[in-house]
Amino acid sequence: MTRLVAGVLEKNNLPPAIFTSFCGGADIGQAIAKDTRISLVSFTGSSKVGQMVQQTVNQRFGKCLLELSGNNAIIVMDDADIQLAVRSVLFAAVGTAGQRCTTCRRLLLHESIYQIALDQLLDVYKQVKIGNPLEKGTLLGPLHTSESRKSFEKGIEIIKSQAWR
Repeated sequence: MTRLVAGVLEKNNLPPAIFTSFCGGADIGQAIAKDTRISLVSFTGSSKVGQMVQQTVNQRFGKCLLELSGNNAIIVMDDADIQLAVRSVLFAAVGTAGQRCTTCRRLLLHESIYQIALDQLLDVYKQVKIGNPLEKGTLLGPLHTSESRKSFEKGIEIIKSQAWR
């Protein structure tokens, strides 16, 4: 990803070093939060971890940009354009592989359109190509870490246990 962004920056006569991306766990995050050379730390994740990041950055008088605990719902009422709602749900839930705070994680459907919307969602989800996100046609790429995968699978189990029919 860093190479792709660097290429875009270079094509626009900007220094490629203005963007850096790190993959890692809490150890990388703690190092970034503590590093006085980094004046602004942007973090997306849980409120619990975000609070720890903010406290660490505040201790060194740094600044934080936090986007925490997204658990967004899409509400679809009985007068909605169902096809538009289905496309919106698909993008909001799958477009970034669920790895952003604004990902749709809950869907509230009016009972009169519940089955129609559910059937259409199932149809579009069957068409989702999962694979290498750099290949044309792939909509859903892999999760970032094995911990992300475990968390995702746990979330699916919770959702299944809460399903209302």
